[in-house]
Amino acid sequence: KQSLIDRVVIYNREDCCSGRIDNTEVYAGKFYCGSIDYEENRSHYIIKCPPFADQTTTIKIMKDSGPLTLCEVEVYGRPASDRRSRPTTFEPEERFTRDQSSSVSSKPSNTETVSSE
Repeated sequence: KQSLIDRVVIYNREDCCSGRIDNTEVYAGKFYCGSIDYEENRSHYIIKCPPFADQTTTIKIMKDSGPLTLCEVEVYGRPASDRRSRPTTFEPEERFTRDQSSSVSSKPSNTETVSSE
């Protein structure tokens, strides 16, 4: 099921390793939404996406210096069939985080993909 992805909220680790999020890019499918530049003591980052319809959101670190560590990822948008309505939060069963039972898979090159399938 495709969705128009409005924004992605990424919660960073606060206990250690928070700098690993630096130089990370966020994509709605194959479309670039934005990047993250690490800021000390910042707990979360909001990346706004142009309203492209897709089934996946990808978070990819752009350097080969180590692992990408995230606490939680929230993807907000609306069904692709509803192009005229304002963006809303997904219903709980359609809200995806790393800690829930959604399809989250590690990819080579320090990439995390969250799928709405």
